[in-house]
Amino acid sequence: MTKLGYAVVGVEESAAGIALAQKNYPDCHFIQDSIYEMSSPELQHSFDAVISVEAIEHLFNPKAIVTAAKYCLKPGGKFILTTPYHSYLKNLALAISGKLDNHFTALWDGGHIKFFSVPTLTKLL
Repeated sequence: MTKLGYAVVGVEESAAGIALAQKNYPDCHFIQDSIYEMSSPELQHSFDAVISVEAIEHLFNPKAIVTAAKYCLKPGGKFILTTPYHSYLKNLALAISGKLDNHFTALWDGGHIKFFSVPTLTKLL
């Protein structure tokens, strides 16, 4: 996005994450803060758009990302959010192919915590 002329600001909770992000994306600015607390005045009502890509499904409290986006957006700003969609047909195909347990496994650290459908994501928003 920086190559298209956009100013990009990333928010990351850990100092190690900030260092890694800054190394990989030197044209971006990074702020250490938590979406669960969102306390940086530098972020408050400062952005035309907030983009969250494939992150909400990893959160124990997905409402926090919506609250954080509202904190960061200017009036009339846009919140762009993506998350994997687990439709009935996709889940059926995973079950038939024997890959359902592997896809939804709880036996590895990290990964997806919450799964959303269009109605549940709409209700959250």
